Parts: sequence; C-alpha cells; structure tokens
Amino acid sequence: MAEVKNAFIKSKMNKDLDSRLLPPGEYRDGLNIQVSKSEGEDVGALENAVGNVVASTSDTTNPFVDFNTITGLTGLKTIGVYSEESQSTLYIFLTNNSSAKLVYNSSASNFIYSYNTLTKNLIKLVEGSFLNFSTVNPIYSINIIENLLFWTDNRNQPRKINVNVDFSNYTTEDQISVAKYNPYQPIDLYYINPETIGSITAGTPLTSMQDVVSEFLPDGTTPNPFYNAPLSQAIPANENWPGDPNYLKNKFVSFSYRFKFSDGEYSITAPFTQEAFIPTQDGYFLGTGDTSDEAEAFRSSIVSFMENKVNNVGLNIPLPVTGDYLTATLGIVEIDILYKESDGLSIKVLDTITSFGNQNVLTYSYQSKKPYKTLPESETVRVYDKVPVRALGQEAIGNRIVYSNFQDKHTPPSSIDYDVIVSEKQNFSAPNNSNKALYTTSSVEYPIHTVKQNRNYQVGFILSDRYGRQSTTILAPTTLSTKTQVIDGISYTYVGSTYYHPYAPNPASFTPPLQNNINSWPGDSIKLVINQETIPLIKAKPTADGWPGLWNGDPSSPDYNPLGWYSYKVVVKQTEQDYYNVYLPGILNDYPDYTSNQRSDMPDPQGTIAHIALISDNINKVPRDLTEVGPEQLQYRSNVRLFGRVTPNFILDTAPTYNEPYYPGNNVMTVASISEQNNMFLVGTRLPPYSTIYQTDSDPYIARITQNKVGASPLPNAIGSSQINNLKGYTTNNILLGVFETAPVESLLDIFYETTTAGLVSDLNDAAAAPTSISGWEFPWIQTEGFTSGSDVFEISGFYPTKVDGADPNAPIADSTVTLISVTNSNGDDVSNNWEDSNNVPLNTVISGGGTLPSTLENGIKTYQFIENNPLYFESTAELNEFTFTFNVIDNSDGTTTTGAEITVDLVNVTPTIYGTNLDSTTPPSSITVSSDRDASLPVVQFLAKNGTAKTSDENKEIIWAINDPSELLSINDNGELFGDASASGGYNFTVTATDTNGAADNKHTLRDIYLVFGQEQLNIDFGSTVNKQLSAGLESFGLYWASDYTSGGAISDGPFPGVSNNESIVGNSYGTINNNFGRPAYETGLTLPDNFNGIVFGKEQLYRQTSFTDTSPSGQPGQPYTFFNTNYTAKFLNSIVSDTDNSLKTGTAFIKLDFIFKSWPYASTPGALEINGASWPVYLQYRSGPGQAWSTAIDVEGEEIRFGGTQRNIAQPQPLPGSVDTFQKNGILQSIVNVSNNGAVTGEPTNPNIPNEIELDTATASAQFPTVSNQTPATGVLSKVFVFGKDQGYKQTPDKFGEYRLLCRYPQGSITGSNYITLPTPNNNNGWDNVDNVYKVNGVLFTGLNVKVNITMGDFYYPSFSSTAQSYQFKATAPKASISEASLAVPNTPVYAREWDLKYVTQFYTSPELRTADKVNFGTSGYVCYTPFQTSTSTSPGLYGTHNSWNGEQGANINTSNNINIANQRKWVASFSSDGLKVKGSAAPITANVTRSS
Repeated sequence: MAEVKNAFIKSKMNKDLDSRLLPPGEYRDGLNIQVSKSEGEDVGALENAVGNVVASTSDTTNPFVDFNTITGLTGLKTIGVYSEESQSTLYIFLTNNSSAKLVYNSSASNFIYSYNTLTKNLIKLVEGSFLNFSTVNPIYSINIIENLLFWTDNRNQPRKINVNVDFSNYTTEDQISVAKYNPYQPIDLYYINPETIGSITAGTPLTSMQDVVSEFLPDGTTPNPFYNAPLSQAIPANENWPGDPNYLKNKFVSFSYRFKFSDGEYSITAPFTQEAFIPTQDGYFLGTGDTSDEAEAFRSSIVSFMENKVNNVGLNIPLPVTGDYLTATLGIVEIDILYKESDGLSIKVLDTITSFGNQNVLTYSYQSKKPYKTLPESETVRVYDKVPVRALGQEAIGNRIVYSNFQDKHTPPSSIDYDVIVSEKQNFSAPNNSNKALYTTSSVEYPIHTVKQNRNYQVGFILSDRYGRQSTTILAPTTLSTKTQVIDGISYTYVGSTYYHPYAPNPASFTPPLQNNINSWPGDSIKLVINQETIPLIKAKPTADGWPGLWNGDPSSPDYNPLGWYSYKVVVKQTEQDYYNVYLPGILNDYPDYTSNQRSDMPDPQGTIAHIALISDNINKVPRDLTEVGPEQLQYRSNVRLFGRVTPNFILDTAPTYNEPYYPGNNVMTVASISEQNNMFLVGTRLPPYSTIYQTDSDPYIARITQNKVGASPLPNAIGSSQINNLKGYTTNNILLGVFETAPVESLLDIFYETTTAGLVSDLNDAAAAPTSISGWEFPWIQTEGFTSGSDVFEISGFYPTKVDGADPNAPIADSTVTLISVTNSNGDDVSNNWEDSNNVPLNTVISGGGTLPSTLENGIKTYQFIENNPLYFESTAELNEFTFTFNVIDNSDGTTTTGAEITVDLVNVTPTIYGTNLDSTTPPSSITVSSDRDASLPVVQFLAKNGTAKTSDENKEIIWAINDPSELLSINDNGELFGDASASGGYNFTVTATDTNGAADNKHTLRDIYLVFGQEQLNIDFGSTVNKQLSAGLESFGLYWASDYTSGGAISDGPFPGVSNNESIVGNSYGTINNNFGRPAYETGLTLPDNFNGIVFGKEQLYRQTSFTDTSPSGQPGQPYTFFNTNYTAKFLNSIVSDTDNSLKTGTAFIKLDFIFKSWPYASTPGALEINGASWPVYLQYRSGPGQAWSTAIDVEGEEIRFGGTQRNIAQPQPLPGSVDTFQKNGILQSIVNVSNNGAVTGEPTNPNIPNEIELDTATASAQFPTVSNQTPATGVLSKVFVFGKDQGYKQTPDKFGEYRLLCRYPQGSITGSNYITLPTPNNNNGWDNVDNVYKVNGVLFTGLNVKVNITMGDFYYPSFSSTAQSYQFKATAPKASISEASLAVPNTPVYAREWDLKYVTQFYTSPELRTADKVNFGTSGYVCYTPFQTSTSTSPGLYGTHNSWNGEQGANINTSNNINIANQRKWVASFSSDGLKVKGSAAPITANVTRSS
C-alpha cells in the first residue's frame, strides 16, 4: 500500500470537512501534539508536546517556586510568562493589583522574575508599584533580544530591561521605558558674572555670546572686558585663546544638544538656541563724512559691518538632575553638542561630553571650532521618539521590535486660553528657585535681537510628555473681543494667539513728546499672557479618550502619572519672510530738474512723490518689471512696495544736514516707474547734471515713488529732503543715507517654527494661576506667639501690594485700594477676629462692613497695618498656625483690579524657656545636690518651663522634655520631673531640653552642663588631682598655687606671708635662722622667684626650677657641693588636663595629703654615733577669696586652722637586709609634740618650751635612727598630714571657702625636736660639716636628694582618684568612753561605716554601707570613741591614706623599745561622738606616743 505523508505546515485543525476531504497541512484531531517550527526538513511535522512540571528550587525549606511564599505576600498572580528556550529561562510577570486600566495603585506589589530550569536559580529582576501591572491587562507580548527583555501590556508605555542588571538599578519609569527622556530645555546663552571684570561688577547678568579677540569695543577706545577673558575668565598671560576668530564671521549658527544613553540610543534633539549673532559694531553706523559707514553703505548698497562679531559662546546646558546623578538616574553616558547653520539643513556635532560635573547646569565654552561630524538624516528628522504611547501587540523581527494595535500620540487640549502681545523687552529677571516660566532673559541673552516690525505673528503651544511625544500645535480659542493695555505710554490692542506688530510710532506724536531712545532700546519680544492653567488640575488624571493628564513622577502618590503632559514649548508662525533693506544715496521729496522756486511747475506736488537713485545691488532689490516691454521702451513700471525707515531731514527749500528715523506706520509706498536719469526727467527746463542725484554724471537709474497717506499727524510725514533754489546747490555733504525696506515675500507654507521658550507644564500652570495684575506683596510679617494684644504684627512699616515694573518684579503699587475678603487658617476656620486694622477695628468687623482697609502714606506708598487683638498660641497642628489673608486690590494708577489675591503667613514660634524648678521657681539651676538617703521612685527635681506664648492660659501647654545624660542613669518624664536610677551616686553632668510643639532645632531651650550630685558635690576639675606626686627633693623650697589669675604675679608676691610678724614681703629679705622668733618663712635670702609665672612652661614635669644658691665650701663629698633649689608650681603640674589659667577652687570639697619623708642613709664605714636624726620643713597652706585679697591661714571644713606641725619617728631595731620580715611599720609613729586636751582640742602649748609655738605648729618633722649600721635596712619616717577644705558637706555648718590657695614650704632644716639631732646643711650654718663624725659628710649630696623629700596626694575628698566609686568606708570602733586615754586603751571591735575615708574628718557612723538615716549607729550614750580602719587589703581602705600614721596604743605612751607591732589598720584615732554616732566637730585627734631612741 502506498505511504501517505502529510506536513502540517498550516498548523490548522479543521472539524468542518470529512477526513477524506481535508486539504494538505490540516488535521481533524490532535492530542498532546505540536507542529514543529524548525527551519529544517521536518518543518510542519507533528511532534509530542512537552509536558509541565512544578518548578523547584534548591532551597530545602521551600522546595517549590511559590511566589507568595518567596515575597511574603498574598494574592500574587502571574500575568505574563515568556520562555527563552535557548537559555532554559522563564520570565514571569506578577502582580496583586486588579485596578482598571487608567487607575494607579500605589500600594500594589509588582515583580518580574527569571527562573532557570536547569540551575533552579530564581532571580528578581524588577519590583515596585511603578511597574503598574494589573490582572486586567495581561502581558501577551514579550520578547528578548540578546540581554534586553521587551514587553508591552496596552496599559503602560512599551518597556524594556537588561536582564543582566541588578534589580536595584530599576526604580523609576525613566529606567525601563523604551522611549527615552526628552531634553525639553534649550541651551541658555547667559550667565551671572562671577567677579568684577573691567567696569562690569560681579553679579551682573551677561550674554555668553562674546567677542574675545578684539582689544577694544567698536568705538576703538573703550577696553573690551571680554578680551582674552571668555565668560569672564581671564586666559593666563602665557596662553592664547585657541579658537578661529573668523570662523563665525559670516555665519548665523544656533546650538542644541542631545543625550546618549547607556544602551547606545540617543534622545531627540533639544530645542535650538536663537542664532548666536551680534553684528560687528553692535549694529551701529560709525564715522562721519565721506568715510563714514553711512556713506559706504549708500555707495555700495550693502552694510559691510553686518557680520558676526561673536567668536566665543558659552553654552549653558540645563540638566534634569545634577551631573553626578545623570548616569544613575537616567542612564545618560554622553552629551553631544549640536550645531546648525541658518542656511543649512544638516545638524553637526561639535563635541561629545562624558564628564558632567555636579551641578544642574553644564557649561561648555565653544571656541569657534569646526564640527567633527554630521548627523545622518535618520537622526535629524526625529521630531519625537517613534515609540507608541501604548501598544497591545509586539514582535521581534530581525532584531527589531515592531508594535501593533498601538496609540501613537496623546489627545491634546483643543485650545489654551492665552493672549499674545509684542512689546519692548523687559529687564533681565531670573531669580534662583523661582518659576522659570516667568523668567525674562532676552534683553541680556540675545542683545541686538528684536522682533521684526510690520509682521503678523501666530504663536502656539506644543505639549510633550516626558519622553518626547508631542502634541500638535495648540492655539488660543477664537474670540472677537479684543483687549487693550497701555505699556510705557503705548496702547496695545491684542486678542488670542495672533498679533500684528506694527512699525513703532513716532515718539514726537505723543503728548508730551517722547525721546527717541534708539541708543538704549533693548528691542522687542513676544509675550504671552496665560489666562488659565494649561492642564487644569481637575484634568490631572488620564482619561479613556486618550487625554494623558498632568505628569506626576512620584510612584508613592495615588496620582502617579508618568505619561502625563510634562513640558511645553512655544512655536511661532510668521509667513512674511524674505525682504531687503535698500540703502540709498539720499531721498528727494521733489523733482531734481526744477528749482524750489519752480515748484508750482512740477508735474506732482511736493509730498506726493519721491525720487531715489538705484545703483549697485539696489537695481536688484528694486527691480524693473520687464514683462511686456517694447524694444524702444525707456521707462519701466515696477510693483515693488517700500516702507521708509531712514530719511534725510526735511527743511523746506533747504538742503539736508542729517538723517533721521522714518516712522511709516501702516503706509506702504509704491514704485511707480524706473528709468535712467536722462530718460526720467524730460519735462523740466533744466538739464542734468543734478546735485541732488548721486553720481548724476553716470546717468543712474531713478525710481519714482508714490507717497501715500502722508501729511499731518496722525499720518506719517512725507519722506525725503527738499529741493533748493539751485540745481547744483547740493554738495556731497548733503547726500545722506536713506533706507527703504521692501515688503516681505509671503510664504504659503503653514509652518510653525520652534523658539527657545520652553519649560515645564507645572511652571506654566503656576504662572497662570498667579494674580495677573499684582506680582505679590511686601508683607513683613513678624508676629510670634509671644506678641501681646495691641502689638503691630509687621516689622517697621505695614504691608502693600507689588507689581512688575521693568527690571523690578516687585515694585510697590504706590496708590492702591485694598479690600480684605477673609482671614482663615489652613483648616478653613475664620480667624479674622484675632487682628484689628490700624484704626483698632477688629478685622471680622471690617470684613462685614465691606472690607476696605485704612491706609497710611509712608515714603509715598500707601501701606496697611494689622494689630494683634488676641494673643495666639503656636498649636501642634500646623494648619492652625498658617493664616491666609485674601484681598481684592485696585491699582489706582491704571485701574487694574486683582481679585482673590492671597498671602499665607505662619505664626512664628517662640523658643520655650526653662525658668526654674520646684525648688526655686525663679532661677534655672546650674547644680543640684540630692541626699544619699533618697527614694529612687520619687523625682529628684521638677523643671518648670513656659512655651513662649503670651496667652497665659496656654503658656505651659505641650512642653516636651528631653535629657542628654551620658551615664544613662537619669531620666525625665512629660512633666519635667527628673529621676535618678537607684544605682546613681556621685556627680553627673547632664543637659535638659524643653521643646514646644514646633519641635524644630531652633525652638528649643536647653540647659547645658547641669551638675547633679547624689550625695556630695564634686570638686571642679581644674583644681586638679594626683596621687603620690613628688614636690620637693633634697634641699628644695617650693610653692604650689591654685590661682584664678597668674598673669599679675599676685599669687606669689602678695602678703601677708606665714612666719613673718610684720607682714613685710619676704622677697629679697632674710628673717633669720631656725631659732628666731619670726618662725620659718618659705624663702630665704638668695632663694627668690619672680613675682609671676611668665617663666613657667606648662605641661612639663618640672614647671619652673631656679638654682638660687650654691655653697661651694662644705661638701657632701669631695667636689660635690650642696645645691639649694626654689620651685614654683601650678595645679597643671599635678594634672596636665586642667586649665592653664584658672585653678581656683569653685565647687566641692578638696583634700590635700602631704607626706614628709626622711630615710636613713645606708651603711657607712664611719657611721658615728647612732642618733635619731631627721628633717623639718616649715610649711603653710594659705587662702584668699580672690586676686588682690590678703592671704590668710587656710580653714578646713570643720572650721579649724590648717597647721602642718607634727613629728614622725622611726626607731627600727637592727635587723637583717631584705629577705627577712620587717616587724616595725616602715613609716614610724606619730610623736606627741603639740599638747592635746582631754576633749581632743589642740591646746597650742608647745611640748618643748625652748621652741616658739608658731614654729611647732607649722613645722613638719620626719625622723629615723641614723645612720644605718652594717647589714641593716635603713629606717624611714613619714609624717603624713591630711586636710580637707572648701565646702562643708558633712556638717553643713562651716562657710564655703571657695577661692585661691597656695602651699608654701621651705627647704628641710635640722630637726627641731631633739638637741641631739645633727643639723642639716643650711646656707647660713656650716657648723659641724667638717666634723669627721658628721654623717652628712659621707655621700650627703646623693642621699639628701634621694631620701629627704615631700610627696603630695590631693583631689576631690568625696571622690578621690584612688577611690572614686566608693560610697562608704568601713571602720572598727569602741563604745564611748569618758576620756581620750581610756578610749585609747580599748580595743575597737564594732564594725561601723562612714562616708569619709580620712579618720580626722569622719562625720557620722552608720551600721550599714548604704549609710541610710535609719542605720545611724546607736552608741546609747555620748563619749570618746576610739576607731581604726577595718582593713588595708584594697586601695580604697582608709588605712592606706587616712590614718596620718598615728600610734596604735595608749595615748601619750612612752616608747623606748623598737619591737612594738604597729600596722596600718591598727593605727587609732579618738573623737567625741553623740549617742547616735555623730562626731563632735573638731574633736578628732590621732593617738600619739613619746618615742625615744632605743638603747
């Protein structure tokens, strides 16, 4: 049986025919089949259709592709899928939006994903509501070409993306649109002068069309400010302008630009500029006589200077975004600068820019260079981008995308309500950030350019979307009612889109006559008056009839409309085209062959005809009509129509002496005949030559002109000069230039030409919506919420309306009538009763009575005033603080009325004020102290504030409190109540801020650096702090100063001085030795310092040291003399971070601890007899409240004088060198010197009657067994003295002692406490130094410096640097006893706690470390309590710093052995205490002993 094969190329199922009748290529039934589409031999064959499987992913938690799960959304639906089989990739379009076609859903979720069936990779390509997908508009048309994915849905414009680009690059319609962004703005040819150049000051607007190669202006003397300075930027002296100065001389060129995008496509071309042309000599005829430009013009019939003087053009290209964002936002990678000549059709490329800067304008300086390429025709005829607005179908054909079933343009408005007028250019106005539709730049941008007179102009609008799809030309509606406006005294009549611009009238015809201002005339320009919004807001959204609405580019807005009308440009149709200027050698308003006294014989009366000589090119400009002429014809007709423009002056029977403008009005003159001179004048009695005819000897052609409608005003004058009574009376000086203009050729082409007026539709709308008769208001509103009733709400003067007047866009309307219509807030509420007029009538009453406001004449201007009637409060709702005043305004100078003129102002918020606290309602606090015994749940303090309103009922409303606390332990609530965390202790600096409802940064009141102390106030940081800092070494005197002013030197030089009975200055004086009655002054003869600190180098370890004395006679060992030093310090020496200038005590409580150290010399071969040897330092702490005050002995916080007198002894029993246990404390024991009474008070009675009491109270002595014997450790005596001063924060009884302090200490002396002490070297006492047994003889210089010294520890008493966080300290105490002696014998065993760490300054004992009031010690009775530190294991223990190295045994015991155990936490003090643990102020005394040398 024969085999039958069928190729189903048609792919057509046919159920209508019997199977036997089916034609080839069709079939009746099919199941799971598809027809092969291959281009091979099996094309048309049936094959099995591949089945479907569920798409899977490599994610085990979500193994299948579920876009709702992946996106976390619900309701997503697939509206389009495209399979790219060659890449095994699916492209899926998803949305959860079901809005109708023209309805945008800003909350919709839209996605495009790609899915690779091999790799299982799922990639998000694009997402965002701006995609505007909808299930109503499925995407059927999807194609991919290379890596570009194209699609269209008939809902949005056609789109594309690069599938290899990250989705974050696609966020706007501009980035996915197939149509490209349209550069709608032309290049600007002006700039603002950046700096003074020549006579042109900075800030002056200038044209960027410039002549930069001429050294002088056309007058030949005035320097050209742009010579070698294009765009006001001078060329360096060693460089030249690189352009061709002659390239543009004979060219009328204009410029444009276009964008190149990252995908290689180009935008359409932006509008071209006007021709960059300024005539040489700026268009003026120069010179006089036969060599003048005028004479040259009529001799040659051309104007030689009508050439372009421009050779450098600054092209200011407006950018849609700043240059640094062009690529990221719009994909623009290049900008082509385009060039076109007026007589050519080609567009050429001057340059390609790839770097765009970071501004909104890109400036390119064109230097008369030739273009480098010509654009092909396919790129020059693109009036708009050929991408449809919407398309249903799309297919890829030969790597091209083809659209079908498309909408190619938007439906434009049928008309726009506007009027056209031509008048003199307005002065330059282009303020930054203002409406560009109102810019007036042509007077500067295009100087010497003007609108041609005697022409009809029809002006229209072309609208465009953002992507260049343009409307047809839109005109104004047809109307018969005309409008009239007087501008600068000239009445203009106009209506709609067409305007006839007549010749300018003769200024002399005005009453009073005007001056001819040709030298300052800027030219004319076309102006449009927009009477309505171009795209009304009520039509802002697209409609089904193709109306696109108004562009809105915000995808988050429900009014998002990327395809709405975006930009506009103005086009002009002017069909009167080519014409000539005829430059003539005079015009004669007579016959040349008759003298003036023969005028009655002339064929035509004077004023009805004129004669002109035609030479050179004028024969072609005013041609003869050579149709239908005979061979013997001598005269010819002509149909040329002429308009006079310049004429020789006319004085009857007198030859002309100058020429002048001619004002033809609408009068056109006709050439009646043309003939050679000798054939023209055949009737007259006189034969040539004629002096009134130029080149009469050459028998030139003469044209006879018929003058029509000339005569007396309002008709134009007759043209031409007068004949005189002498045919040869004219000289060459009387042949003057005359100019006619030929009537233009009328073009039959209905073409609108593009202009440089373009912009945004939104700007046009705003301009149209603004008042037309007033430009705005001078409205110096200054009202704040702090204004009280009766306050003027305007600054200085009142308000008045303004208008545009030439260069001033806001000129005052001097004579106005202003009627108030309403006053509302932004909620629409009537608030007029809050103000009064200047007659104190409430505004609501004024409005109800007609609204007319009373005025006051100020500087010739009617002004209006409002006065506050009711104080206002700045509300939290912004709309309630915005007030709109609506007025009707009449400009009484011309009767112009503006209705509904509005001005909106804001109530000015007043900064709130924090004026106090609940503790002090009159003064804001700078510091706050809170008891340690507090309830953390209660506020520390409540701040009080006012919001600034004068309305007392609202002055405390809506205050918002905030705190800036680095510790984060403080908080503040809405009532201004400050709370401290339960853990907060010590001092904290913080800032509290009160903000009112405005919330702006400049409407806050901030209190900075408030100091809050939980417990005790802290020391001001500039007083300084240190631990164990050495002040004196060896034979050294020193002064340490805490002054508020170091510059005067008074801190050093002011008296009285300690130890000086007659209060004389110690500088330069001597007060004896150790045994005199005047004590020990800090300085000795020859050891003086300057009276100021000029020599101090701050920040150095040794701030100032002066070697004042050297004794070379005795010596510590051969060749080493003893040297005495005298040193001054400031607190900067103690702590480098404190102030250089002011270290005085201002806050808190300070302590000072001095350690006077004497250590035995090491073993010597000739030790001499064992002695208790030591050193004594006269030392004083003085105080004064401030500079210039007298110094006095400092007072501590318990009201006692601070005196350093005391003696420390250490009589160590001989013991092995280091390695064995030293059982005796290394610091020694405090010696009983100054008597202490039974109640603990120092009696002041000396223990040694041979020593003056003052010396004993002010002399600190440290001693030890001396010298050291062989194989023994040297002993050390350390006298430790602690004093606390400043603010009494324990008892709160002693007055504060804030101010300046100074610590004065003389170099160490021989000990005053024992006759067997060997005297230290002194400058005035060398006795015993040469004695062989003198221990100082051996290595004295070395060990004096090492073993005899003074150290200081000082700082904040309550927050010392060695224990800044401790809030309490533990002690052991006895029960109260009857006397000090009895208490000293008792053993302290009861644990107690105190806030203070020094035993002398303990105030109150507690039973717990929290120091709560309820935990005060209950001794049961008062008496003397002996107490000692609890332990010494930590640095915070009082045993380390606060014992003063006291004795641990019975008060006043005699110690003559060296085996007593004495450790720090056993050193004891005694004080008188009340029954509840409060120490009696001033009663504390250390336990001391009488120490003698061991035998």
